[in-house]
Amino acid sequence: MNNFDLAKQYFLDGLAFLEAEKFADAEYQFNRSLKILPNRVSTLTNLSVAQLKLKKYTDARASLERAILIENDNCEAYLNLGIIEKELGNLRSADAYFDKALSFNPNYPEAWLNKGNILHTLKKYDDAITHYDKALVLKPHYSEAWANKGLTLHEVIDDKEAIIHFDKAISLNPDNQEAYWNKALSLLHQGNYELGWELFEWRWKLGSQRDSFRHYDQPLWLGQESLTGKTILLWAEQGLGDTIQFCRYVQKISDLGAKVILEVQKQLVNALKNMPAVSQVIELGQAVDFFDFHAPLMSLPLAFKTRLETIPSNIPYIFPDVHKSTYWNKKLNTEKKIKVGLVWSSGHRADQPVLWSITDKKNIPLSALENLKLPNVQFYSLQKGVEAEEQLTLLEGAGWNGPQIQNDSKQLNDFSDTAALISNLDLVISVDTSVAHMAGALGKPVWVLSQFVVDWRWMPGQKEAWYPNARVFQQPSPGNWEAVVTELVIALKEFCQS
Repeated sequence: MNNFDLAKQYFLDGLAFLEAEKFADAEYQFNRSLKILPNRVSTLTNLSVAQLKLKKYTDARASLERAILIENDNCEAYLNLGIIEKELGNLRSADAYFDKALSFNPNYPEAWLNKGNILHTLKKYDDAITHYDKALVLKPHYSEAWANKGLTLHEVIDDKEAIIHFDKAISLNPDNQEAYWNKALSLLHQGNYELGWELFEWRWKLGSQRDSFRHYDQPLWLGQESLTGKTILLWAEQGLGDTIQFCRYVQKISDLGAKVILEVQKQLVNALKNMPAVSQVIELGQAVDFFDFHAPLMSLPLAFKTRLETIPSNIPYIFPDVHKSTYWNKKLNTEKKIKVGLVWSSGHRADQPVLWSITDKKNIPLSALENLKLPNVQFYSLQKGVEAEEQLTLLEGAGWNGPQIQNDSKQLNDFSDTAALISNLDLVISVDTSVAHMAGALGKPVWVLSQFVVDWRWMPGQKEAWYPNARVFQQPSPGNWEAVVTELVIALKEFCQS
């Protein structure tokens, strides 16, 4: 085999590995091909795809820059450079690269799609839809464009139309995991739990969740087998708020005759030990001697065929530690004002950067809450996280004229401390985060400050079912926290008078 044929074979092998999602092997084969034919642009661009999947952003960029030096008008190279910049959070740079690709080829559907994705991230939803439509005119069977347009429609609260688009995406690509997953969220948003919980299981096929599914020798329990006299391991899988929300199913599992071992995040271990139906609470990753079945907590609504009217409503189902609650009672009892807990930031999950843009939309700048200053209200920070705590310190140092916020965060070592403090408050005001769930599970009045697209569990008709003590203050338009605060001040004055 001559060198040209050998380079071609390495290239074809690389494409096969790329298709099979064996990205390290693909990278190796493309590099072998380039040693023989170093100026082959198609090899460089495919190499960049493998490197991008491996998160080798510097290497991917270098491969693409080599390709552009050889072929200055290579649209695919500019597209992939844009994708790299978007992954790194450099939206302006990404947008410029997509525009560059379109300047060379205005009939490039992938560039229209990716520019639409940038506009979606920037909350320019109408413009995003226009770009997705352009991609679909050029490529009507573009499953990803149908799915992404569906997600944007979900963001403008048109779930009916969003589901139509997700269905179209799935019909074109029955393995479009993102379309199934986002359809599940739209269905739950609508209160369609029957189909919503079934499609919710598609989370295990997503890259961000796929590797976190537990594989045990013991069978997965989804409601079929009898649990009488059996031991079941229930394990947390996503955020702290999700664990708090769905651990309410522990009692239903116990009622079926099972011994329950609850495996949760370290911050929740002590807070959940007082749940009456739990035999043992352990930290994530801790070894378990014996169990007959296992189940992820967020699959329990499917196991019990949960509908809005059958959501377990045993509120409260989490109980504070008596000694810690007594401590906070003595500490706070000298204050005769209305005691309100406050959380303005949900923070970032360091291991899930894909969720950071979602998280940012949830957070409200502390400075926006200045008008909450009322003479008969004392605020207490329930906030954890360096960035958010620094906001408070900086504002106070700058002579902020907002409400005084008592900050005892150094005493909130885990959620058992937070729960004990909440139990001594009159009200909790929080962005959509784990503290809101904890307040709801404790039976405390909780006001949730929501972005324009309300998470499905806080929707009207659903928050009453999951947390009857919750009230949602929703942005009337994307990013409009000012209107939320105006409504919040009025409500807080009324709360103080009741």
